[in-house]
Amino acid sequence: MRESTSIRNAYWETEKHFIDLVDIATTSNDRIASLGLQEMSKINENAYFVLFWGQFEAFINDKVMEIENSALEMGFMSRVRLAILPEHEYYQDIDKYYTWRCKLAHGEAAKLQSLILSSIFDKVDEIVETLETCPLPLGDSLFDLFQESTDTGE
Repeated sequence: MRESTSIRNAYWETEKHFIDLVDIATTSNDRIASLGLQEMSKINENAYFVLFWGQFEAFINDKVMEIENSALEMGFMSRVRLAILPEHEYYQDIDKYYTWRCKLAHGEAAKLQSLILSSIFDKVDEIVETLETCPLPLGDSLFDLFQESTDTGE
């Protein structure tokens, strides 16, 4: 993904700033400022998630165009299905993250649990790395069977 490292770095820089400001407000017993800064930090996290997710969608688009030229006419999860079978754990992760992205993009942030962006960054990077190195679609393939047996030490 072209800008994922830059987005990740920018997020951590701004998040450190919010943490410092919340600490200052908390130390000075300014509860209202602390709560306001925590809310701004959550908005910042949501914004970076949507920005990072856009990079992932572009990656998926590029990947599935290798499989099917008309793939961009499909909905996003249909495009994902070309690269990853629905039974695969990565498909489930992507579906969950895409649901969150849609809720954020359509103003339903209050209905979301708190994002743990570092975990999402890591999981998406893992998915991207796997998609770049494995035969597609991921799912019921020899690679996945081999991967499962080596993950468990068998």
